[in-house]
Amino acid sequence: MSVMGGAEVGPCCRSPELLALARCYPLMPVRRNESTQALAACLVFDGARWHKQRRCRGLETGESAMELREHAIDAARERELDARAVDRLVFFSDAVIAIIITLMVLEVRLPVLPEHVGEAEVLRAILALWPKYLAVVLSYLVIGLFWTLHHRRFNWVRRVDATLVWLNLLYLLAIACVPFATSLTAEHPGRTSTIVYAGVLGLATMISALLWRHVGRRPEIMASATASREMHLATLMSVASAGVFVVSIGVAFSSSNLAQYFWVLVFFANRAARYAYDWRHAGDRAAPDA
Repeated sequence: MSVMGGAEVGPCCRSPELLALARCYPLMPVRRNESTQALAACLVFDGARWHKQRRCRGLETGESAMELREHAIDAARERELDARAVDRLVFFSDAVIAIIITLMVLEVRLPVLPEHVGEAEVLRAILALWPKYLAVVLSYLVIGLFWTLHHRRFNWVRRVDATLVWLNLLYLLAIACVPFATSLTAEHPGRTSTIVYAGVLGLATMISALLWRHVGRRPEIMASATASREMHLATLMSVASAGVFVVSIGVAFSSSNLAQYFWVLVFFANRAARYAYDWRHAGDRAAPDA
């Protein structure tokens, strides 16, 4: 056995042409979570598998090592550009969410107190801010949940397009409104604030559904076939969450307190969506095993 680009290959892959191609692999930039060995494995095959791979790439069997190297370098460069675009979008999203959380905390300010005031008055002034503290904690948890889902699901994305960029911007815009809606609900509880809060979270989850639906319908964007199932499940769960918030808006016209308790159903709606998805696709997973 010999080693080509970090991967062991059989004797039939030791031709000068393949060895010349393999020597360029260590110089190729690869995407995150991918090794040079994985990149080399995409092109280097023994016997018939090697020729089949070349035919799939539209290459003639008589091409020189230089032409093969150019094809490989072009493919690696395209993969690097795609990875950079995904990284830039993820880093931008992380930065926006971090700024939102920072500004949210800065909104909590102590009231203006007289110059000579006792400890009891200071303590009462701090305790009087409990609605703001509650708003900050709730906003932090909600935004943290949105960020966690966004971060985890973008691991399945290997390429971005214009539609994905704009949907992501709208998603961040909806998240930016969460601190305002939470503060309004904490400081001025009532029907209006409840409707605003449910509307903001409903909008964020609906945009999330559109975002993951777009990714799931574009095979060229997804990192693998497994990503399609993940995106479809993410879409279904986002739609279920959005449905709960939309229904709670109608409930708020009768009782704002009942509408707020209604939001707890988001957890059960997500679980139901997952069970429904698993039940629907149970036959698809059992078919290959049969």
